[in-house]
Amino acid sequence: MSKNQSNKTSSEFLISRTFDAPRDLVFQMFYDTKHLGNWVPSGGMTATYLKIDISVGKTVHYFMNTPDGKIWGKATYQEIQKPSRIIYVQSFSDENEGTTAHPMAPTFPKEMLTTITFEDLGKKTKLTLTWVAINASDEEVATFESAKDGMNHGWSGSFNQLHAYLLKQK
Repeated sequence: MSKNQSNKTSSEFLISRTFDAPRDLVFQMFYDTKHLGNWVPSGGMTATYLKIDISVGKTVHYFMNTPDGKIWGKATYQEIQKPSRIIYVQSFSDENEGTTAHPMAPTFPKEMLTTITFEDLGKKTKLTLTWVAINASDEEVATFESAKDGMNHGWSGSFNQLHAYLLKQK
C-alpha cells in the first residue's frame, strides 16, 4: 500500500460548549448562512458564501479572507435532523469547488467528516462538534493528529464569537 493512498481515518477531534440560548436558535446559527458569516471565522477573518444550499446532498461553497489571502472551502451535507444534528464533509477547495489541499498546510487532510449535535438543556444548549479525517493518507492522518491543539484554539475562538452573536439575537 502506497503512503499516498487515501483510505485512512483519524481519531476523533471533539469540542463541546454550552450556550445560554435555546436549541432551535443555536441550530439556526449552523443551518442559516445569514448567521454563519457573522461568527464562524475567528481571528479577524471574514467569510463570503457563494453557494448556500444547506440541504442533504447539497454543498455550501465559501471563502474566508485571511491576512495571507483567501482560503476556499466547501461543506457537503449528508444528514440534517432539525434541530438535533447536522453531518457534513468539510473540505478545502478552489474557486471552482474542486477539493484541494489546505493552502498553508498541504499535508492536512483534504476531507473531514463533521458531526454537530445540539442537546436541549431547557433554556441552554450543549453543542458538540466532532471532526474525523476521512479518505486520508498516513501523512494526512499524522498531521491531523498533531493539529488538534490548533483546531481546539480555532473552534474555541469561533464559539466565543458565536456566544457574543447569540447575545445579540435575544
